[in-house]
Order: sequence, then structure tokens, then C-alpha cells
Amino acid sequence: VLTPFGRITGTVTDDLTGEPLEGICVRGDRVDGFGGHDVYTDADGRYELWGLETGSYRLEFDDCIHERYFSESYDDRPTWEAGDPVAAMVGEPTTGIDAALTLGGSISGVVIADGTGQPLEGICVGVYDVPNEWFHYGAYTDSAGRYSVGLLRSGDYKVRFSDCRRGEYQDEFYNDVPYPNAATIIGVDLRSETSGVDAALSLKGAISGTVTDSQTGEPIADICVEASNELGGGWGY
Repeated sequence: VLTPFGRITGTVTDDLTGEPLEGICVRGDRVDGFGGHDVYTDADGRYELWGLETGSYRLEFDDCIHERYFSESYDDRPTWEAGDPVAAMVGEPTTGIDAALTLGGSISGVVIADGTGQPLEGICVGVYDVPNEWFHYGAYTDSAGRYSVGLLRSGDYKVRFSDCRRGEYQDEFYNDVPYPNAATIIGVDLRSETSGVDAALSLKGAISGTVTDSQTGEPIADICVEASNELGGGWGY
């Protein structure tokens, strides 16, 4: 005669609308550190952690796919360590362990090449909070140059655009300024999108030439060439 393992079940919803949230990662870890399980909520927001030994567990709910809702632990706690333990028992389900998640604010826009209007893919977009200038989150533009940065608390932010992969385009802050102290401040509210935070990036300048042997005139490979302006900035290689 086989005894079923313990189970923990519940539903994850939007804390304002009550709508069920699909694809939320639910992780249950034993308080003593010996074992854990991960599942996703279904289309009705329901989940079931199964195969549990008898013991106490802490549950964390994380929007790991869409990254729009703030994560939390049961019962409405900000971190796993602060979570309320949930008892699981072999042969008996623990039900009603629900969560209601808060939808964050977001900033979105399009990044193009200055002059041509060509959308730029793979541009790094960084969001910094004001006044701490703390880097909050990053995203990459897609093939249409679009980006969206979510999980933002209500507050003021600055946005930086950087060609972090190819290095062909100049970095800038919104709106078309090179330094953060001149950046336009963007207000964000929970549950709302601040759109139209766009950028048109300019190609970096370049210097080219040939390095040769001063006696023979033969070209020399693998010579490191560095450049900086007269003020010591604008370094490149």
C-alpha cells in the first residue's frame, strides 16, 4: 500500500483585478534547506507542488517569464527569508496557499540609427532611479528596435542607451544627451506604461591608417593603436 506524498496547492492572481496569472514560477523550499520543488501556474493561475516530504516549506512566487509582476513570498512577504512557513504532510494536501502579485510600471520605446531611421537591434537599455542613480534593470532592443523595461516602482527614472554588443554607436541618455546629469527625468507609476521614450543613436567616429616598418616599409601586423583627444577623453583602440 503506497502512501502519497504531500502537496501544496493554491492560486496566483493580480492583486487589483483578481485575474489569474499564468506562467508564474512557484518555488517551495524546505525551511531546513533539504529539498525544494518548482512549478508554473496554469491558465487559471493554479499550481500544485507535489512530491513533498513532511516538513515546513517557504514558497516564492516569481514572474520569471514575463517579468511584469513583483515577486513575493507567502504570505505577502518581500523575501524568501521573511516568508511564513507552510506545513506539508505526507498523505494530506495543504490547500489555499494563494498569492496576489502587484503589476509594476514600465518604460518602453524604439531605438533607431540617427540619419537613416534604421531600427537598431541589440542596444542595451539601462534604467536608473532618481536621485540615487542606482541601476535598476536592463533590456535589449529587438529586431524592430523596440524595448520595454518593467518591474518599476512608482518614481522618477533616467534611461541610458548603449551599443554594448557592437560598439558602433555612441551612448546617450534620454533625451539625446551624453551625460546623466542632463538626462530628462521620466515619471513612472505602478500598473502603467510610460511609452515613447525613444532614441536615435549616431555612429561613432573612426580613424584608420597603416603601420609599417620604418626601414623596409613592410606592413606590421598586430600593432596596438590607441587614440584619445587632447583632453584625455574619447579613448579608443
